[in-house]
Amino acid sequence: MLSLTGTPERWNDTTVDACLRKVPGRVSRRLLEVIASISWTADLDRYSVHAMARMVRQQGGLRTILSTRGGAQDSLLVEGVGTLTDRLAAELGARVRTGHRVTRLVRDEHGVTVHTDSGTFRAARTIVTVPPPVAARIEHHPPLPADRAALERNTYMGSVYKAVAVFERPFWRDRGRAEFLVLDSPGRAVFDTGSPGGPGHLCTLVAGPEARALDDLGAEERRQALLAPLVPHLGPGVLKPVSWHEKAWHLDEHAGGGYVVLPEPGTTEGISPLPHTPLGPVHWAGTETADEHGGYLEGAIASGVRAAREVADALAAGVPR
Repeated sequence: MLSLTGTPERWNDTTVDACLRKVPGRVSRRLLEVIASISWTADLDRYSVHAMARMVRQQGGLRTILSTRGGAQDSLLVEGVGTLTDRLAAELGARVRTGHRVTRLVRDEHGVTVHTDSGTFRAARTIVTVPPPVAARIEHHPPLPADRAALERNTYMGSVYKAVAVFERPFWRDRGRAEFLVLDSPGRAVFDTGSPGGPGHLCTLVAGPEARALDDLGAEERRQALLAPLVPHLGPGVLKPVSWHEKAWHLDEHAGGGYVVLPEPGTTEGISPLPHTPLGPVHWAGTETADEHGGYLEGAIASGVRAAREVADALAAGVPR
């Protein structure tokens, strides 16, 4: 049987790692390993070819995934994505409550009771936006249906480490662009993420098992390991950032990892896009539920718009809960 991507369903039991081991040539094989790891943050021995093919199609093809100019990495927000949520929260005022860990959702004919570690709230409708492996920490009464429970059980978050080296100015632009795929361990991608007028920002991404291996190093060791290989290309100045910012997203208990939910090999529940049919008054959102650009900001925004419309339409129509 063929899937929608044209790949045999049996490839759902074949991992990307097993497939890449058949690629002739050490350098070619390593290049593909790094591209796959950085693109999806998966452990390649834990990610099926079928799931990968579906993700490539949903994200617009490899050229779009990897490209900066005109591709998925084309643009940035000069003040950072966090300013969007901060300003929206400021407009909404006290209605936005952070720091409330949701522990249980109780559905009834009148709506939802949201239990948190800081209190209890009532809502006519609620939207769960955290990815299924993280949402699995939330208890549901009545219990979740079997398909949703399997989705939370058979998926995991990828591992990804991100660092940003800040320089007084983007000196590398004097000699060209600063975009690299480094094949030496740890395999990584490097991007110029500074604003047009500076200061200079060099962003480094490491994914999969090699991201977790960095956890055993100190901050200075990680910085040297990631920046030293760039000296032949950018000069010795790259070793002297004015500041260094790093985060291992797989160590963040609230995010769980990044960038997107991944299915266990041989299972089908986590193959994107994820299902999002409302469960009574509970709606589902998150970038992995978007029909396009799952794992990206565009996918997250699209899923939020879709879920908000679902809620608005249901409230306006007086849909039974």
